[in-house]
Amino acid sequence: MVVRFYFCILLHRFQNKALGDTIYRVGCDLMRKLSSEDRLVGAINLANEYNSPFDKIMDALIAGSKFRATDESGNMLPSDLQFVEIYNQGIVNVFTNVCRFENT
Repeated sequence: MVVRFYFCILLHRFQNKALGDTIYRVGCDLMRKLSSEDRLVGAINLANEYNSPFDKIMDALIAGSKFRATDESGNMLPSDLQFVEIYNQGIVNVFTNVCRFENT
């Protein structure tokens, strides 16, 4: 129940056109957005705490880790370049070093 409420709030926020969210802004900064302190990993940890399924959230996290946001000039953020280096060593490396999952 708590997890469902959390995602309803997120979906409402993403529908707000006044925020001016571009694909670049939403998709960049993967080191932060896939960290243990942010939305997806936080929701997975919360679902796990309440013994709720989180497979769909994990699917979103894995999909997000594959996204490569570039600006109008085709450049990625330096932190995203760092993320790609971690990702290229395998998704378990992302889970361990970015998401900070304890049991991968």
